[in-house]
Amino acid sequence: MRRSSTALLSGAVLVTAVCGVGVIMPLAPAHAVGTTIVVTTTADSGAGSLRAAITTAETTADDDTITFDPTVFTPGTLHTITLASQLPTISKPLSIIGPGQTTLAISGNDSVRIFNVSQGNNNPPGVRVSIADLTLTRGRVSGAGAALQLTQAQATLTRVTVSLNQSTSDGGGAYVNSSSLTVVDSTFEDNTALRGGGIRSDYGGIGELNSFVDIQGSTFRRNSAAQGGGGVFGARRVAVTNSVFIQNSSSDDTGYGGGGLWLGYGYPHTITTSTISGNTAPYGGGLVAGGGNWYKGQVTITNSTIADNTATVRAGSGGIWAWSGILKLLNSTLNNGAQGDCRPNWGTISGAAVIYSNIIDITGTSISGSLCSQLDKAVLVTGWSASSGVGATSIVQAAADPPFAVGDKVTWCGMNTCNFTSVRKGTITAVSTADDTFAVEATAAFSATSLAAGSYGGAWVALPKIVSLSPSSGSTDGGTSVTITGTGFGDPAATPTPTVGVSFNGVAATSVVHVDDTTLIATTPAGTAGAVAVSVSSNANTLATSSNSLAGAYTYSGGGGGGGGGGGSSPPAPPAVPASAPHSVSAVAGDASAAVSWSAPESTGSYPVSTYAVTSSPGNRLCMTSALTCQVTGLSNGTAYTFTVKALTGAGWSPSSEASNAVVPRAVPKPTMVISGAREGKRIVVTGKTTGMEPGTPVTTYVARGLGAFVASAPVATTSDGSLSWSRRASESVVWRVYVVSGDVRSNTVTIR
Repeated sequence: MRRSSTALLSGAVLVTAVCGVGVIMPLAPAHAVGTTIVVTTTADSGAGSLRAAITTAETTADDDTITFDPTVFTPGTLHTITLASQLPTISKPLSIIGPGQTTLAISGNDSVRIFNVSQGNNNPPGVRVSIADLTLTRGRVSGAGAALQLTQAQATLTRVTVSLNQSTSDGGGAYVNSSSLTVVDSTFEDNTALRGGGIRSDYGGIGELNSFVDIQGSTFRRNSAAQGGGGVFGARRVAVTNSVFIQNSSSDDTGYGGGGLWLGYGYPHTITTSTISGNTAPYGGGLVAGGGNWYKGQVTITNSTIADNTATVRAGSGGIWAWSGILKLLNSTLNNGAQGDCRPNWGTISGAAVIYSNIIDITGTSISGSLCSQLDKAVLVTGWSASSGVGATSIVQAAADPPFAVGDKVTWCGMNTCNFTSVRKGTITAVSTADDTFAVEATAAFSATSLAAGSYGGAWVALPKIVSLSPSSGSTDGGTSVTITGTGFGDPAATPTPTVGVSFNGVAATSVVHVDDTTLIATTPAGTAGAVAVSVSSNANTLATSSNSLAGAYTYSGGGGGGGGGGGSSPPAPPAVPASAPHSVSAVAGDASAAVSWSAPESTGSYPVSTYAVTSSPGNRLCMTSALTCQVTGLSNGTAYTFTVKALTGAGWSPSSEASNAVVPRAVPKPTMVISGAREGKRIVVTGKTTGMEPGTPVTTYVARGLGAFVASAPVATTSDGSLSWSRRASESVVWRVYVVSGDVRSNTVTIR
């Protein structure tokens, strides 16, 4: 292990955007940019080890950097540091910069956690740590965060592979507690956990503003969770950009679901220019949006594709399960087969809290299969027959759409705090079609202090629901009188008088006339051109105001036509046309990789191409790009591969291309340079031999006087037989150290006395 000095960094302030919200985060004041500590061995402990480097760095508050000796961690070979115990806790600013994901792996040996980062106090936003260019694998822990556990930290992973890690609790790859984690150009694959196979975000009560996960240009593949969020479980803000979630899964049917992602607890989550495909769960094969009992969070999906995902229970929604939240689908594509693409969960009333889910905007989105609908009814608790029943408890999840039938399974949670620690299953035992009441038999007690096993009653009550609008379009200037027909608006003559409201694209109508239970007349506010969601709220049949929205129900057109309610209905837009298949796909083998190129589709259809996806056969290795070439990595040398390409536009994925030519990746010998040095009078002379390098390749010599720093000298060129020679005048009384570099190839170091 070597340590060298650097400079100082004064205090600063970083202004950034987190999930669309400006956040001012002070950088640690006047941190000293400390020293560079070089790891020189793959040993678990002892001099030169990574463990020793972290221990040394922890002795100061400086911003130290840990790197890895390139003469030990040579490219072209995977070097593994196998841990016997968790590495020392990181509690100060630190950067760990590896030599590459295929060059260095840090292994928990299927027995220990790899990294633990904890500031150790209650001062947000937490200690700053960055990890880059390495692999974290086979961490295992009876708890949370097998590869990486963050508590009050600001962490960044760049070009990191996180694979084959296992947690019995949360976050197989990473557990993010009261912390921020930024993932850039990285891969999470084959990680497992109870919740959040890849990543679980959480919040322990400190620094909530700074608690989020930001995923950029990364891939989540084959991660799995026993309960929810095969790829990511987001109990705090999650932003996903230019990323892929593929073949992740969640297996438990207690109500979590979310094969690709589970995003909830009332936070504004975003998914942008990303693909969610081939994921599986009982509920929400692609994702669960807005999950988390009474919270009404929002998930906004933009320019993304959610396709070929699967739900394993009836009405479980292959694509999106919208649960207790607001969902926006903008310029995206949903195509998830027979299970349907998105299914808003039905509402629940518990005490004075109303739970509802809605898709409020599907502008520019193509949805194949079952279109999401409004909610019809909510559960209103009517009474309990169990002697130990306390408070109001409501059904919050069911495997079937209402109305219920005898034998349907439901999930209950206690009181108004549905935290899933007391969730129990129940079965519908009786249904009255006359008055929409029903009875449920709970199969086990909720908890020692809450409801016991027994029979409970409930009733469906009507939520406000929009059936039609007339006219359904009008001027962007507003002022159009629109008659809204539906159900559940309430009787305006009732005592107390129901409170109703209408909004267009989230903007309140300038006036609302409550005609009767099925009719409202609203005057439109000004708006921007395009189809917008219309929402109606009412407290007529519920204990608190509930809402329903109908996406795309009203269309704003050019100004000047407002006022009297004219305009009529606009003709439906023609269906969007996908691109044709890319063609002329060609592959060239590399070392555990292949360079694939192709020609653009002859027709792009309704929209330009935004992304190409290249898939290998066998192995289904995926490479996504906006260019016409892509380097597919992670292939097995000696295996024959072909490749197909498909194109993504605003109308969805094109058909796949014809297969490329077959190629067989082979290991490519890495160029080498070996040198020797000698003193010839007042000169030092270095000679060497290269292999695998072209004649005339420039080679730079680095020379150090004694124990001083290495300084680059003028380059020399290799000869036709791969030889090189370099010399310079040098004092006879000084020891010199010399090595040469060409590209990423470095020679041995010689000492000339």
